[in-house]
Amino acid sequence: MWVYVENGEFERRKRKFQKRHRQETLNALDNVAAFKGALESGLKPQQIIRGFIHNEQHGVLAMDESGPKNPKKVVRVYVYPDEPKCELHVITIGDKDSQTEDVKYCHEYVDSVLAERPWRF
Repeated sequence: MWVYVENGEFERRKRKFQKRHRQETLNALDNVAAFKGALESGLKPQQIIRGFIHNEQHGVLAMDESGPKNPKKVVRVYVYPDEPKCELHVITIGDKDSQTEDVKYCHEYVDSVLAERPWRF
């Protein structure tokens, strides 16, 4: 069973995005839930091919705002599926303007998760 691991950065930014871009945020979060559901069905992250999933390298995936009600703003929720632990790290949420910084932050986050392990793959 996969579990969500959310950090303070995600929670803080999610509140801001829900106020400014409610529908887009809801769509992106629904897409994260759909991705988690696919993981729970037994698929590996690389086997899940959906239009709302964007590979950001270093194991980071971005779930976009695709969905109902014709979204007007590009919003992405960045996740890291940690297969050995069955944890879906929900790292941050951002828009096109913050994408470069968001991806860099996510890569650093993944490095910190991997550094905590006594073993490596």
